[in-house]
Amino acid sequence: VINSDVSRMVSPLGLYYAPDPSSQSVCTIGGNVAFNSGGAHCLKHGMTSNHVLGIKVVLPDGEVVRLGGNSRETIGPDWTGFFVGSEGLFGIALELTLRLTRIPQRYQTILAAYRDLELAGNAASQIVASGLLPGAIEIMDRLAMKAAEAAVGEAYPIGSGAVLIVELEGEAKEFEVEFQILQHIIAGSGAVEVRAARDDSERAAIWKGRKGAFSSVGRLSPDYIVQDGVVPRTRLGEALREIQRLSTQYNIPIANVFHAGDGNLHPLILFDGGQPGTLQKAEEIASQILDMCIRLGGSITGEHGVGIEKRQHLPKMFSKSDLCVMNRLRKTIDPVELSNRGKMLVVAETNVNSEKAETTRNSGHYAGPASPENLLQPRTLEEVQEAVRQFSQLRIRGGGTKPGLSRAPERVSLIDFRHLSGVIEYVPEEFTVTALAGTPVVEVERLLSSRQQYLPFDPILTRRGATLGGAVAAGTSGSGGYRSGGIRNFILAVCLVDGTGECVRGGARVVKNAAGDLRAGIKEQQFCRFDGQQPHPRGGGKNSTRDSI
Repeated sequence: VINSDVSRMVSPLGLYYAPDPSSQSVCTIGGNVAFNSGGAHCLKHGMTSNHVLGIKVVLPDGEVVRLGGNSRETIGPDWTGFFVGSEGLFGIALELTLRLTRIPQRYQTILAAYRDLELAGNAASQIVASGLLPGAIEIMDRLAMKAAEAAVGEAYPIGSGAVLIVELEGEAKEFEVEFQILQHIIAGSGAVEVRAARDDSERAAIWKGRKGAFSSVGRLSPDYIVQDGVVPRTRLGEALREIQRLSTQYNIPIANVFHAGDGNLHPLILFDGGQPGTLQKAEEIASQILDMCIRLGGSITGEHGVGIEKRQHLPKMFSKSDLCVMNRLRKTIDPVELSNRGKMLVVAETNVNSEKAETTRNSGHYAGPASPENLLQPRTLEEVQEAVRQFSQLRIRGGGTKPGLSRAPERVSLIDFRHLSGVIEYVPEEFTVTALAGTPVVEVERLLSSRQQYLPFDPILTRRGATLGGAVAAGTSGSGGYRSGGIRNFILAVCLVDGTGECVRGGARVVKNAAGDLRAGIKEQQFCRFDGQQPHPRGGGKNSTRDSI
């Protein structure tokens, strides 16, 4: 089924399907699932993984199974999130159950023109930092505008070096407040001209130019490479300057179209394949752009997948241990690598990790219930790894608030994480926080509150001492998760110790990432910002905007 046909079918019911890739008029839902596709409006609504509830698939051995179901609430492992974005390595999707979204009461699309790309990027950063969560924040440079003008007839402000497209959506009262804030930001951002769509036809015209930019570039160049990478939003300006430097160095034009709200770059590298050596130059630029994304703390792909083109960059983003885990997962499901052979993963599986674990592991049981003598309290990652390698069974404890969820035998060593506690990094401008698993959730909430931010999935038992790792392990969210989504939707990156004692990392500290994702079902937001307009769902006299990053 074509992506846009879903929305067309359900629109009489006041509903639509939120993920909207630029190719939505021709791309299929099955393809979107394979790559965990995004689109302009995934800033607010999330990727494909946030809108697929269930999947009927054919596994590589021919078995037909159903993953997930009809509800946002799931029990057990998130097999649906595991399958989405696997690029066909885990089987073939046959049937998909999608989560639909109610059509907003109000829309407002604004196009602001700037003298140069950096000013437009700075404006996008100001909007994100304000706490607003528009439906979309997009930027096009002069070359991309020129292509769109030729293809769809959209006339952009004369002399502008870049345009910023911002679309607000929401309930009427909330919308009015946010629109005033947005107007204030745009007015002070240095825009040389601002246009607000007066009706649906003008809104459609603005988006037709943006979504047609990729194909329109074909009017400017006989050949071009569409790249897809992600950088932290606060480093967008640095990334764009580097892209411009590469364009000058190689004397090859690069048109820039990107999802500014989530740092997802789409540089279009223009070249003439009929000229000797130009393809090689274009590919060198594309490779250097991906290296830059990794260097700036981003990802080699936000929504286009890895496929074949980007396989060689995975080892630059992930360690050998990370890649081995990915291969083991793939081969467990498809031992002979029947499905989509040669895509995404190229590192050969080794048994080094498991062999090392077996040679260092002992019988693993203590002769009695947990006591001070057999209570392990690691203080470093290395001590956790040693414990896993040393004992065949371990009972893990964080704050001890949910003992009923762990039915491990009593005669098993207890590993306590209370000493692995503390916030490692907090970047309020990016709306990301990184903390050790033993960190009490109340400590994270206290830190976020100091910058008018909070955890919208409303973790439970926090006042009793629940830890961040325990909340993630149990997948527990409170009533706030009904609107914002569960805890798994807010995990951007993880560092874990697997059953062999190896340290494995997945994800990246960016809000969009489709590269070798070991997490399941991320969403494009991390936590929310207070702005004094709405009552805070947790009480205590604090306020929040319900749909803010």
